Amino acid sequence: MLILFSASLAVCIAVILMSLTHFTTDITEDHDDVESVDNATDTVSEPSAQSFDSSAESVVCDEAVRKCKMTQDALAELIHPLPEDVRVNVLVDDLKSGQRFSYKPDDSVTAASIYKIFVAYSELKGIMEHKLSWDMILLDEFPGDADNPPVAAQTLQSCFNAMIIYSDNACAEGYLNKYSPQMHTDISSLGINNSFSQPESFVTTASDIAILLEKLYHDEILTPELRSVWLDAMERQTYRAGIPSGISEDEGRVADKVGFLSTVLNDAGICYTRKGDFIIIILTDNSSWGDIAKLTQSIYDLL
Repeated sequence: MLILFSASLAVCIAVILMSLTHFTTDITEDHDDVESVDNATDTVSEPSAQSFDSSAESVVCDEAVRKCKMTQDALAELIHPLPEDVRVNVLVDDLKSGQRFSYKPDDSVTAASIYKIFVAYSELKGIMEHKLSWDMILLDEFPGDADNPPVAAQTLQSCFNAMIIYSDNACAEGYLNKYSPQMHTDISSLGINNSFSQPESFVTTASDIAILLEKLYHDEILTPELRSVWLDAMERQTYRAGIPSGISEDEGRVADKVGFLSTVLNDAGICYTRKGDFIIIILTDNSSWGDIAKLTQSIYDLL
């Protein structure tokens, strides 16, 4: 019996090691899938030639079912030790069981365009409370000048879709220019207290992002119709080289929002999979979309 268990454990560890064999950085594929966006200030950087580490020591195999699974230590082993110039913050929530696995989830980091999920919530809340409307003009017409082309006026509805699907910056900034105090009041009411604008950037934490995504998933903050509008836009967002690439279409689908600014690459999403529904948040600096996808796959393999 001991021999059989040892053999099964060895097989289980071997499977995990094989799944992590490809978990190395491939710089040539880092940003191939990232499209440019008009009026965008997010910039895609060339990442360092670094990758996340992994270890079979983190694997836990249940004696009864021989199932290798995620633990807090397992997550830490997937991404530790890191090179000094690579920063990563990870949060994984099992939305059915309530289990959470995280790595530095409360560190304050540059949000890049992930802050637009907070803008989206404030916009949809305003519509729900009849303070805003889809057809109101959010961005005024711009006739153009020597340095900038003309821009047509945009409604809140067209701006919402551009902001979430294409990560348009002008629409998000247009809302903040008019309603920034209201947005901060709206997210603070949810217990999101570590995400705010700074002079040169917006900062956030993985824990704050998780609060909003959990409430969105559990249908606690909006009408069903507005919730569906938001989730549909996140499923259709065009930057799919991170978390969505780590979960195959056969396994499920991902509604996510990315952010990229200089060396910062972030991705946060709700993953609807055959194993269950999960929130996965990966916030990085000096990494790559390829590494985010590979880390996602390794996390999913252990869930």
